[in-house]
Amino acid sequence: MRSTIDTMRPFDAHQKVLQARKKCGVDFYKEHCRNFIDISCPACGSGGKDEFIKYGFHHKRCQECLTLFCSPRPTGAELFQYYNNYDAPKYWTELLLSTDVQRKALQYKPRVKKI
Repeated sequence: MRSTIDTMRPFDAHQKVLQARKKCGVDFYKEHCRNFIDISCPACGSGGKDEFIKYGFHHKRCQECLTLFCSPRPTGAELFQYYNNYDAPKYWTELLLSTDVQRKALQYKPRVKKI
């Protein structure tokens, strides 16, 4: 019997997405990091403190509001290029579309029963 998570996110398809996300993230970072821009906290404008690095991207935690954000980060044009030219976003979209009906049923049926 499949678990609720497996129904919403089939294991093999999800693993494919995770592998692509890592490869694409690292490749994108290596290719574009020289163009990244430093930013302050997008929520309150305060400075951030280094929290962790993932696939080369530096994640910071705002010292005022605790928002987690990426800085330096890609420009809007670079993000557009990533979402249109790399495999990871395509695989994620395919996974979401292929499980759309099952996910909605599992997520909303319990809520509807409460009404």
